[in-house]
Amino acid sequence: MALVALVLTHNLVYLGAYGAAYEDVLVKTGHDEDWTIAVAVILALAIGLVLLAGWRVVRLWMEARSLRATGTMRRPDPAELLAGLGFTWLRLAAATGAAFLVQENLERTSIGQPLPGLGVFGSLAFPNALPILVAVTFAVALVGALFRWRIETLAARIAAARRVRWARPSHAARRSIPLAHRLAGSIHGRLSAGRAPPLLSTTH
Repeated sequence: MALVALVLTHNLVYLGAYGAAYEDVLVKTGHDEDWTIAVAVILALAIGLVLLAGWRVVRLWMEARSLRATGTMRRPDPAELLAGLGFTWLRLAAATGAAFLVQENLERTSIGQPLPGLGVFGSLAFPNALPILVAVTFAVALVGALFRWRIETLAARIAAARRVRWARPSHAARRSIPLAHRLAGSIHGRLSAGRAPPLLSTTH
């Protein structure tokens, strides 16, 4: 998630600052073919992870539906989702900001330009970098939090439905219990009927 946020933040900052000259500026500031390959790989991995997470949600939803688990557990409080989102957002923003700071300074070093330092978060060369960083990390964190929330909700419902199913005796088991008692009673009755009466003890 941090790598995806880094790529999106980086490209949006340069695109917003230089517009049509975006690609030329990237070349002049040390963004060579390695950067282009890295961006392509990261975006491909991000798409793959989103597809895998979506498939997992679908599979859990189908399993919950087959177990009729939709009503076995109340929907989690939205406050829990917001709390998880806030925690994820703060960590993601910190990690993405640190990566952006290091990357831009290393790129300037590789081509012999002065180090921008903390200026990467707000200067003429990096306009609106901080607001873009905040917005991008929030969007990425929101997607991740929604996936996590949905997966945990479905998993909890499936677990609750399985506990209910295991705790409840089956229909056949319920019918076999009184039948076993009747058979035992019948056998005991027949044995008692064919048995001779006990001898009375006598005293001399």
